[in-house]
Amino acid sequence: MVRPSPFHAPLPAPPSLLQSLFPAYSLTYAPSIIPSTNGESVAQLHDRIAYALQHTILYADAEDAATVKPESADPLGPRTAILICTHAASMIAIGRVLTGRIPDDITVDDFKTFTCGISKFERRSLKQPKDETVGGGLGIPKVKWKSGRGVLGAWDCVVNGDCSHLEGGEERGWHFQGDEAFDDGDMTHRRNKPRGDDDDRARHASKL
Repeated sequence: MVRPSPFHAPLPAPPSLLQSLFPAYSLTYAPSIIPSTNGESVAQLHDRIAYALQHTILYADAEDAATVKPESADPLGPRTAILICTHAASMIAIGRVLTGRIPDDITVDDFKTFTCGISKFERRSLKQPKDETVGGGLGIPKVKWKSGRGVLGAWDCVVNGDCSHLEGGEERGWHFQGDEAFDDGDMTHRRNKPRGDDDDRARHASKL
């Protein structure tokens, strides 16, 4: 069982401050889900990503339907592209929940996450209904995405962590090492350890 961390992770700045720094930021935007400030397990991360992606895709579908005339609509469905910039753990979870495929061993290096790598997913079907039920760890509503189902129609990964646009190619790849663990006792000794200590390197490698 994964225990919560003994500290709180920081939350984003308030909308008014974010808009002062990024004028395009919407003051009316409401996040679909907010992560626990005490951390989450790898399984909970995947469920949270699935729920957030479902809301993001539904929003894009609605926006596409509102701007495209029925007679000119693509029979294959909306062609709106969603650009997501994120870090390694979320990127791996995104690949798994979109395709509906997650290995029994979560440390498998299935979706590539090199620095500035690019992945692309194409939607397979629009027939998958919205499906969520209340429950799950940390109060995250469950979205049925496993066993190849995927989020809202299932997706194919057509580009996986491509780095051909980078002069140095693939750098700083990452994959899951398991759930993070925290010491319930005094953590002062950890802070005072020399930089590069083996234990610190191990903790960094398993960071979510």
